[in-house]
Amino acid sequence: MTLSIRFLPEADNDVKRLYDFLSPINKASAKKALLAIYADIELLSLHPEIGRPLRQPLYVREHFVRFGARGYIVHYRVIETEIIILRIWHSAEDRA
Repeated sequence: MTLSIRFLPEADNDVKRLYDFLSPINKASAKKALLAIYADIELLSLHPEIGRPLRQPLYVREHFVRFGARGYIVHYRVIETEIIILRIWHSAEDRA
């Protein structure tokens, strides 16, 4: 069964922020990065348990999207028939 996907506003803002950061440097790479993120999120709809569970906050899972030498980190929750994308960061970002 394929689960539906919903982005929280914070995750939508993350996607825009990531694109806006990379686009002035390399527009083609920025587009490829977003395609990689969306493709992996689509994969989550088929295999929601692929991400590792985090201890805190409860019921949040973390999935690593490989891209170039590093990648992106997607935090999400699975609630019944829906995957809720909470946040997305580049692995080199300081999230403190």
